[in-house]
Amino acid sequence: MSNWYKHYRNICGIYNSEFNTLKRMEISEDLRIKTISMGFISDLLVVTPSLDSVICKNGWFSIKDYTDFYGHISINTGAASNEPVIKSVNENYCTLVLNDINPRTDISVVCILIDKALFAKYFKQIQNDLMVYVDIKMNDQLLYQYGKNIDDGYSLTIRSNLCPYLYLNITYPYYNKTLIYENLYKSYIIQLILVILASIIIAIVLAIINIRPLNALLKRFSGAKCNSPNDAYKYINDFVDNISYINLQLQNENKNLSASISKFFTLMQNEIMFSMLTNPEFDFNDEYIRDKIPWINDNLPFIMALIEAKLLRYDECIINKLSLPEEYYTHFSTFKILDNEYCMIFWFDDPGFAKKQREIIRSGLLKALGDEYVVEISDIMYKPHEMQDSFKLLKHNIIMQKQLSFELPITLQIDLITKIKNCQYEECFQLINQSKNKFKPESFLVLLLRIAHEYEIDAKNTLELYKRHMNDKNHTKLWNLIVSFTSDIITTINISKSNKSKEIVKLIREFIDLNYNNPNMSIKLLSSVFKLDGTLISKVFKEEMGMTFSEYLLKQRMKLALQLLKNSEMSLTDISEAVGYTHYLSFKRAFTRFKGVTPKEYRELNYTI
Repeated sequence: MSNWYKHYRNICGIYNSEFNTLKRMEISEDLRIKTISMGFISDLLVVTPSLDSVICKNGWFSIKDYTDFYGHISINTGAASNEPVIKSVNENYCTLVLNDINPRTDISVVCILIDKALFAKYFKQIQNDLMVYVDIKMNDQLLYQYGKNIDDGYSLTIRSNLCPYLYLNITYPYYNKTLIYENLYKSYIIQLILVILASIIIAIVLAIINIRPLNALLKRFSGAKCNSPNDAYKYINDFVDNISYINLQLQNENKNLSASISKFFTLMQNEIMFSMLTNPEFDFNDEYIRDKIPWINDNLPFIMALIEAKLLRYDECIINKLSLPEEYYTHFSTFKILDNEYCMIFWFDDPGFAKKQREIIRSGLLKALGDEYVVEISDIMYKPHEMQDSFKLLKHNIIMQKQLSFELPITLQIDLITKIKNCQYEECFQLINQSKNKFKPESFLVLLLRIAHEYEIDAKNTLELYKRHMNDKNHTKLWNLIVSFTSDIITTINISKSNKSKEIVKLIREFIDLNYNNPNMSIKLLSSVFKLDGTLISKVFKEEMGMTFSEYLLKQRMKLALQLLKNSEMSLTDISEAVGYTHYLSFKRAFTRFKGVTPKEYRELNYTI
């Protein structure tokens, strides 16, 4: 810990790049592990006034935010010596401030926050039955008090030279046995002070400021029982080798899964953008649209370019490499519609500039794409909802340009594509049946082949059957084949969506199950970890799990809380922290909402039973 501590307190900012989000979480977790292993130590704080920083087991805070949020201590940074003055403002806690062993102008201190209740519980286990009064103070703060002082008792006061901030006063009943064994009691008391308090505090100082003790390495191996440091290091080396091998396997699995997730959400993104062009009730104030195209509702003039390959084969590399000089436009957005269709939208500062650039952009696209693509450019628009009518017109013009052998109206194409992608079986079949007397089956086949290609559906058998039926001039079988092919496409899309959603939710659920006791567990954290949109995570999670993320997180936390209340003697505050709540009141409200009784009532009820 000493290396990061030395680097962090450098106010020149030389080492700032080292302290990214993951490093900060690692440091806070290290402090949390230390406090758990130290019994009655509630928290370890690294206070650096020059950086306005408090680092503790719960995270990194400004001095004001920490004191306002937790309220256990007050931190005064206005002293003439530049050294922060730290005092406990909560009667349940006691503070011990340790100065930096390498004093600097920008003073940093380590504050040890001691829980009086836990200390009392620990001290009572070794307290002598003859003691009628015990008074322990640390830096004039009352740490522990037991019994009532008596005037005719025998009192003994001790202040350790090793730890001058510790003060102990013990009173025994006044009778001869006490006087006879006075030296024995005195020796015992001194040993008690030195062993219980001084050694712990000195060990903390060494662990935090000077060295990395073996316990810091063994904290991750709670199941290991080692008789010597050599055994411990050998165990750790073997464990790390095994973990490294497992990690390599997980990296490969994660790489494959990330590719699948990326493909799945790219498909979902394209569907959302396609809906923007086709759905009259589309919400242009949707969070996803505002995030991707923040200027969409600013009434800027814009034009839309629709690009479509003349053949079903679509070379995405050409489109991805396609770029126009930035002086052509003010804002720009591009996305795929179907596998061989691409949409580009250009925004401008004023109508005059938009009118001038329209033909320049058209010429630039035609020159870059060549003869393998058809390009149509819309008129100048101002409102987002104008896109839908413009899209229909552009699609119609492209169809006329390509001079295809089928004559499906653009509205019918859009309607059928939308129903297929929404997996609406009956609506698709009804639409096809209504069109039998107006259009040829070839018209539907070409459109279905485009959709099948997008979803990587093998259409080889369908084409062979279609040619056979064409040669036989059996129109009934041709239309039955169109219906069957449509059904196959819808089934494949439905299965693909279901499988991808289950795979993603499984990964998210496993992450929650391992980290539900993290106070920072939230949709925002999941979005950061999995690099996915938070709204999409919430939607997919609820669809697959049958409950919201918040409901599932509460269920997991309460499951552990019920076990600890039944089977442990942990305090209610410790249980609330163990299941992921930084404040007991928040835990109490959540538990009462979940079980209908408070944690205390639930524990008492189980003790009674």
